[in-house]
Amino acid sequence: MGEYMKKLMTSLFVFMFSLMAFTQVYAVIDVDATQIDPSEKEYIKIRQLLTQVKRRPLIEENFERLEKAISLCNRKSSKAELYFLMSQIRQHTPLEGEYKSYTDSLDLQSAMNYIDKAISLDKTQAKYYFQKASVYDYVRDFHNAVIYCDKAIELDPKNSDYVYARAQFNFYMKNYENALKDVSKALEINKKPEYYGTKSFYEKEVGNKQEALKDIEKAIEFGDKTPNYYVYLRRRAELKFELGIDEEETLKDLDTVIEKEQINDNNKYWAYTIKGQFLEVKEEYAKALEAYKAAEKLTELKTFFQNKIKFLENKLNNKK
Repeated sequence: MGEYMKKLMTSLFVFMFSLMAFTQVYAVIDVDATQIDPSEKEYIKIRQLLTQVKRRPLIEENFERLEKAISLCNRKSSKAELYFLMSQIRQHTPLEGEYKSYTDSLDLQSAMNYIDKAISLDKTQAKYYFQKASVYDYVRDFHNAVIYCDKAIELDPKNSDYVYARAQFNFYMKNYENALKDVSKALEINKKPEYYGTKSFYEKEVGNKQEALKDIEKAIEFGDKTPNYYVYLRRRAELKFELGIDEEETLKDLDTVIEKEQINDNNKYWAYTIKGQFLEVKEEYAKALEAYKAAEKLTELKTFFQNKIKFLENKLNNKK
């Protein structure tokens, strides 16, 4: 179960980073935020084209509009900004046809080509190098993702998201020491709950469960309006269970997740699973059995729970 959970959490981090990049696309496709030089002769026409792109970002027609906008630009910096935008949109626009996965449906080579054009025109923009790191992330080339994060950080050392992303890339490559250094550095720049949550996960991976508990406590302090709040609660309960402390609070956290988690069924599944393990250790077999049965309904990993349920049912029957 431990190895499965590790793989699951790694996949979750990949998803979270991809989601972060995806939401940034919409932020960047704000006409007023796009850094087109106002002195461009055709500035008004360029803005009109970008307004059309903004309405429906992830469609093929946008590339024709953006190519047209580029043709109206006289300055390299303006052209670079539009190539950057094209790279981001291409990175998230699925191609037509049937593919094995969402990532396979993306034309990532085009996304790479566009960002290379942007960098060739303007080598001063940290976000261009970070975009290139993001494309490398999608193809799981974490070595090059780190290299381009390095370039982005060199140009904008106070951007905590760049440092945080590099921490994740290092973690994927099992460079745990560098991952911890980077997430700690990101926290020095900007104290975000997701940074504390990630640092807690890294600390646990290297065996520092007490430090992991301190970090997850800090993530929880941001309150229940924080994304992943109930994930943090469940992970605090898991750490306390493994450390053998605060049994009452451990159960309370798990019950809160089970009762209030409305979005992440996987998190609820783990809450039920840990609760079952916790109650089994305390020899409260009937309650443990109930928790395991609830967990079984939320997973395709039936064999583990079927064996566990059978084992506990036998224990309860022998007691009668």
